[in-house]
Amino acid sequence: MVNLVFAKVMFALHLPDIADAANFINSALDILLLLPLMSVTVRRLHDLGYSIFSHYKYIHEYACLYA
Repeated sequence: MVNLVFAKVMFALHLPDIADAANFINSALDILLLLPLMSVTVRRLHDLGYSIFSHYKYIHEYACLYA
């Protein structure tokens, strides 16, 4: 959660590289925390991976617009 807040602040300050790194770390930690749970399915992990990719692509496109 702290990483997400940090990423939003960095993104608002137009520092997309740091925000992107923090978002990636936050998403990776979410996946690692979910792995031990028995209710996690392959489909859910796929959805999380797709969400990370979509978020990364959006930040990259936004950063290119304001670079």
